[in-house]
Amino acid sequence: LNEVVRVRVLFTQHVAVDRSGGEPHLELKIGSTIRRATYNSSRQNYLGFSYRVQADDFDENGVSVPANGLTLNGAVVSAKANSAVVADPAHGVAEGGPSRKVDGNQVRPPGPTVDRIDFRGLAEGDSTYYRGEIVRVRVFFSQRIAVDASGGLPSVDLTVGTETRRAVMGPRSWNQNRLELRYTVQEGDLDLDGVSVQANSLSLNGAVVTAKNDASTGANTAHGRVEGGASRRVDGNRVRPQGPTLSAGGASVGEGGTGAETELEFEVWLGPPTTTRVTVDYADAGSGTATSGVDYAAFEGGTLTFEPGETLRTVRVAVQGDDAVEGDETVVLALSGAA
Repeated sequence: LNEVVRVRVLFTQHVAVDRSGGEPHLELKIGSTIRRATYNSSRQNYLGFSYRVQADDFDENGVSVPANGLTLNGAVVSAKANSAVVADPAHGVAEGGPSRKVDGNQVRPPGPTVDRIDFRGLAEGDSTYYRGEIVRVRVFFSQRIAVDASGGLPSVDLTVGTETRRAVMGPRSWNQNRLELRYTVQEGDLDLDGVSVQANSLSLNGAVVTAKNDASTGANTAHGRVEGGASRRVDGNRVRPQGPTLSAGGASVGEGGTGAETELEFEVWLGPPTTTRVTVDYADAGSGTATSGVDYAAFEGGTLTFEPGETLRTVRVAVQGDDAVEGDETVVLALSGAA
């Protein structure tokens, strides 16, 4: 209640505003009600509007701007460099989202409140946290805070797959308006959809968090759920691969009779993709049960080259058919000298 929603309308170039004919306004959608934000400023390429939340305003999904909600009301917005070029006020919908909820039935608690929670940084490489790696979570408050951790350390609950794990603050891991918490991935942790933070799971555990300048106003720890997404997958069953890895898939083909022309196709994979060129040598390992020069054409090998971003190359081996009745035979491809 009584807090101000501020909105900017940005244009494609610097603008000038002539309000001699009227005052622009911008429509806001709060719940099912349309409210009007009034013009308060312009600078460079934007107009600024504001609206003060009234009693009974409520929108759990976040205040939004409906399409074409900008009305000039006789005002003229033109290009700063050429007043003859008048701005087109048409625009699409601007969604507010859960970070811009409205509740005009309450006033903000006097102490610090949770402004947002996020994950610090991204999971490295292939967007996965592996066993022993650290998931870092930051809790931001609405104002500067003081923390007395002598009674315990704050924590938040994470959802990793179907399990609940706890990220805990270090003894001095707070600064200005935020707490920093950590969780080390354990063996068995697995979440291919991404680790998330459970709603209202921030627990002070005996710690005291207050406003920096007023120790009598304790923090309100309520907050929403925070999704990690596919950029923060978890796999505690593996450790992080050390650099890109190369692997060759198996191949099989019917030999056919005398004169038949078939090929074995070995797929060689590089993962994860790299930003530099990678080469690897291949050759006949000579340890298969098939006979070189009889069952397949002899080959001396060569070099495969993966350009940046490429992950697949194919090695083809010509198979020499015959009419003999024989069991399955194998050819072994050897990879070496990756660089």
